[in-house]
Amino acid sequence: DRLNFEKIKSVPNEIIWQKHQEDKATLIHFLKERMKKEYLRRGLNIQQIKEMLVNLTEDTLVIGFARRFAEYKRANLLFTDIERFQKLINLSGKPIIFVFAGKSHPADTRCKELIQEIYKYALDERFLGKILIVENYNMHVARLLTGGTDVWLNNPIMRKEACGTSGMKAAASGSLNLSLPDGWWMEGYKHELGWKIEPSTTLEDHAEMCRQESNSLYDLLE
Repeated sequence: DRLNFEKIKSVPNEIIWQKHQEDKATLIHFLKERMKKEYLRRGLNIQQIKEMLVNLTEDTLVIGFARRFAEYKRANLLFTDIERFQKLINLSGKPIIFVFAGKSHPADTRCKELIQEIYKYALDERFLGKILIVENYNMHVARLLTGGTDVWLNNPIMRKEACGTSGMKAAASGSLNLSLPDGWWMEGYKHELGWKIEPSTTLEDHAEMCRQESNSLYDLLE
């Protein structure tokens, strides 16, 4: 029998939300266990780790960025204006956590440097417990993240994203997309289904392009 996708429209919103919260709870449990192991290995004591993970709850807005690391995907765009980002991520009463995961090609030195840059911010006392980076990315981790995050972040350089399948998987699992209109999001975006980062008016000046697009990203997150 052919699948009847029209049937999804008869499922109450409350049921869909309950399933998302169940997937989110599974993700949070996984992140707490994985982060304890990774931070202990890095020399933090158990009390420090508990304090870092105190905001990792089902009431926290969890934003995911997980995929193959490539320079054009700009995993570090969030850190373009570090002072503005710091204010955003420390808003009182509105906990938010960014979860990064992925692997670079073994020969891609620049992407290894990007991962190191994110590690630097994840261990910065200003962002402890609010930026998490999950090692040993695999299909199991990808499944947990696409199913359990609230928002899926995608901010590639325009005209570089061939498709963007991680965003598709997140959407099919109930996560909302926050993306530049490239790849599938060029066709899939609707204002009631997620958020569009406004593309820069210039592609020639890389620094200015990142500045404009990071400002749009900050505006949406704020």
